[in-house]
Amino acid sequence: GPLCVVNLEDFAQFAFYWLENICDPANNWCGGADLNTSGAVDADDFAILYNAWLNVCPYAWPLK
Repeated sequence: GPLCVVNLEDFAQFAFYWLENICDPANNWCGGADLNTSGAVDADDFAILYNAWLNVCPYAWPLK
């Protein structure tokens, strides 16, 4: 398939869930935005997104 790159589409999905604190497996960790599966979409998740920005998606990238 096409090359997966962390980009603006990922950020848009992440931003939709920003500061959500009811993330769990039932809602797919807030649509994948809870990147560290802590139960909330917060600055720690933003740091993960930031570090992957415009790079090839990490293995099993949840925002795609």
